Amino acid sequence: MSYGSLSQEAHECLAIAMNRIGGKSNTGEGGENPNRFAALPNGDSKRSAIKQVASGRFDVTSNYLVNADEIQIKIAQGVKPGEGGQLPGGKVYPWIAECRGTTAGIGLISPPPHHDIYFIEDLAELIHDLKNANPRARISVKLVSEVGVGTIAAGVVKACADVVLISGTAGERFCIRNSGVNAVVEGVGDHGCEYMTGGTVVILGRTGRNFAAGMSGGTAYVLDMQGDFATYCNKEIVLLEKLEEIGDSLTVKKMLLQHAEHTGSKLALEILDNWDEYQDKFVKVIPKEYKIVTQKLNEYLQQGMSADAATLKVFEEVKS
Repeated sequence: MSYGSLSQEAHECLAIAMNRIGGKSNTGEGGENPNRFAALPNGDSKRSAIKQVASGRFDVTSNYLVNADEIQIKIAQGVKPGEGGQLPGGKVYPWIAECRGTTAGIGLISPPPHHDIYFIEDLAELIHDLKNANPRARISVKLVSEVGVGTIAAGVVKACADVVLISGTAGERFCIRNSGVNAVVEGVGDHGCEYMTGGTVVILGRTGRNFAAGMSGGTAYVLDMQGDFATYCNKEIVLLEKLEEIGDSLTVKKMLLQHAEHTGSKLALEILDNWDEYQDKFVKVIPKEYKIVTQKLNEYLQQGMSADAATLKVFEEVKS
């Protein structure tokens, strides 16, 4: 939540705590006082690693952007998916108005989702500008859970976003043609991960039918609490496995932690707090040929081969 919705003390306390444990706090769209960018004498930092923008609203300056590890484009309400937000005029104190670049006493309205980005081209332009403002920062896009959000998410990936965040559960065809983005969602509709060629997807809920149809690359991890996911998955070219390798567990836990940090997901925190109970409920979905290629590639890399040489050697082997 943003400064103004939270008090200065609460907002800064969260930032200090997250920085101490190696996590990331989020400014929200309320901006951040520049005096928080410098470290405190005791080594603590009040700086929020994630700087949220809403298409340049509420005091998004160059100084604000360059002091970010991640820049999050907000085109959805996280706490109230599908609705706008509001900070009443009585809460817009002079110091909050100064931070937000607005007028004290005047209410601030955060419009409903997708309020000022109407085309993928607009989003691509904003991402391009943000990457130029801070080349080292990761760019994430926060979407809302609505019908068709999977198609929107695919467009966001093509607009060169590094991360896609979705508040709640994704619509049909989530991560269709995903070629490299990492995503966490709490349930999907039909045709999830269809024609996926890369990236990693964690799904914390039910899926619709025909999951993974035409999926030739990347990996999906599905929380199968009912034990019936196999009946919804198109198993023609993919394998369904348990999280038997430590790398799988580490990947899922890392993505859940990031999901919880970004969205406040209670489900993600519940799973992390009770990992031993939930681990066996996850199903790993991986394309058959993709698994062979990645295993061979990792073997050659561990032998000391360069990435280019290992890739070429694996290509020659699978081609023959």
